Amino acid sequence: MSALPPLPLTGRDEELASLSAALAAARDGSGQAIFLRGETGIGKSRLLQAVEEGAEKLGFFAVRGQAYRTDKGVPYGLWSDAFLPALRDMDDASLAVLTRGGAAELSRVLPGLGAEGVDDAVPDSAAPGELRTRIHWIFSELLSGLGKRAPLLVTLDDIQWSDPSGLELLHFVTRHLRDVPVLLICAYNTEHMTANPAFTEMEDALLAVSGTSPLTLKPLTRDQSVEMILNVFQIDVGIAGEFAERVHERSGGNPYFIQEILELAISRGHLHIRDRRWLGWDVDDLDLPTSVSEAVSARIGKLSAEAREVANILAVSGTRTDHRLFGAASDLPEGDLLAGVDELRARQLIEEAQHAAEILYRFSHPLIQEVLYAEMGLARARSIHRRVGDAMERGEAGVIEDPVHALAYHFSRAGGEDPRVVRYLWEAGRKALESRANREAIGFLREAVERARSGPIPESESSVDLLSLVEDLARSLQRAGEYRDAAGHWRTALDLALERGDDARAARLLRRIGQAAYFPGRYAEAMEAYEKGLAHAEAAGERAEEAHLRLHMGIALQAQGGANEAREEMERARAVAEAVGDPGLLARVHRGLMILHTWLGNMEDVREHGREAITLSEEAGDRQVTFWVYWQLAVSEGFLGHTETMNGHIQHCRKLAEELRSPVLELWTSEVLI
Repeated sequence: MSALPPLPLTGRDEELASLSAALAAARDGSGQAIFLRGETGIGKSRLLQAVEEGAEKLGFFAVRGQAYRTDKGVPYGLWSDAFLPALRDMDDASLAVLTRGGAAELSRVLPGLGAEGVDDAVPDSAAPGELRTRIHWIFSELLSGLGKRAPLLVTLDDIQWSDPSGLELLHFVTRHLRDVPVLLICAYNTEHMTANPAFTEMEDALLAVSGTSPLTLKPLTRDQSVEMILNVFQIDVGIAGEFAERVHERSGGNPYFIQEILELAISRGHLHIRDRRWLGWDVDDLDLPTSVSEAVSARIGKLSAEAREVANILAVSGTRTDHRLFGAASDLPEGDLLAGVDELRARQLIEEAQHAAEILYRFSHPLIQEVLYAEMGLARARSIHRRVGDAMERGEAGVIEDPVHALAYHFSRAGGEDPRVVRYLWEAGRKALESRANREAIGFLREAVERARSGPIPESESSVDLLSLVEDLARSLQRAGEYRDAAGHWRTALDLALERGDDARAARLLRRIGQAAYFPGRYAEAMEAYEKGLAHAEAAGERAEEAHLRLHMGIALQAQGGANEAREEMERARAVAEAVGDPGLLARVHRGLMILHTWLGNMEDVREHGREAITLSEEAGDRQVTFWVYWQLAVSEGFLGHTETMNGHIQHCRKLAEELRSPVLELWTSEVLI
């Protein structure tokens, strides 16, 4: 069978000139973000490829990432796909320089780097968004550092499938490109936007960033379509002009639809080569598909059983798939498997690449995967999901960047009541929580809880502690600011703890319930939860938890205007914390008393409790508390006009913010001087 020659890039001179100018500007140090948008098959990926070829000639270092439909719940999946292959083999010293010592935080975006220790750098007293903001800053520093080595081109395709955390990072990065030699080009499909609410919400914010440029690709004109078809077949308009016009009319000038029509005409034998000339330009018996999806469906309908099996495995995998996984997830003998791969490559349905020692495959266009998955049927899809999941669990996938999320995805779609489903969903949710990817964590953990509570599998067989699972879901909801929903799940966890007769855990959960009520201003409800928690803490003999609860009760009383009651409760917390002998806990109590006396105007008491809090937090190694004590002292002294004392406290704040590599704390420090 004859093969369709590569289609030339046609009708994109204006867009290519604009992107070439952006490359030149980035090379000179003026970075920006450009967003390519358009319908399925309009030529976004082909244009990105042309820009990459031009960037290579200009000496750019280029990385390319692809988001997949299956990535919507995987934190930073798009960025990992782009940067992990480029950074995986970089030595630790170089990575430390590029990230200014933030390689551990970077590992939250690129888990394959394997850096450890980020949790040690962010104590429990850190603000909820502290790590997320640090991740954003450090990634921005990485882009800047790479750009200083060589101009950097970052192309991100199909970003409409990106996860919420990846989109937040994209929004941050686009605001910090103006003075760095980095060009960021993102492509997205306007037909699929509504399928990912996170992207729909973010699109306007992305396009509103100063320095970003939207570039909408439109269908080819009739003349452009005809020109492309005549050029690809090296044929005269007098011979194939009518044929080319018919193809344009049916395709609407969509380049990928044109390609599929031509591929289909060749596969059916309508277009063929004889004596080194293309023949078959008669339009009388030309049967054209009515849509690009129909064209793809007709073409894959001609695949052999072996090629269809390989294509189905790749469609279920959803992203790039390595050759070893094909063999492990398929029942085909090696010879038939290779024949299937060869057929798909010959029909230009898949692309092959090498990654280290592994061979990777992906579809030449995302629409092929969509059509295959839709046509294979639920039973077949579930079977392949299970086989792929089993192969991954056995370690038979050569390239898998994030195995936890991949296993959660495949086993959750394999049907049945496999006890592994809840376990992997929980692991994926906890991993997302560690990266402060709260929205993704909520998705995984909510599904895990629903399956754990509705399924027939006993808790003992699923290796999942339902109480801990519900706690994790509540924590992710609270971090995301969904306090009422969080409180509901904290109460569910409380019921489970009470069923077990676990007073200590009930006390901690009631503190969480109180916090979930306190943050949105429901102080009376918070006090009720704290008082109940206090009873459970006393019953369990948990003195440290008693101190925590009394401190929070004092804070809630202060918020309601009860200064004397607040002071009494905090002093009780202080006495209990001193008896426990925990310097970190006692430091937080002294900080609470310092804030209370600031409110009351007792400056000597503010200074005394501040000194105690600093000494104790330094003993406990809790630099976050140390920072906030110095910050509060600086603000208080500034109000009194004690400029020299204030500046001394500010110097301590700056030093701590630098040690913690925290842009958030640096901003708070600068705020004092405004």
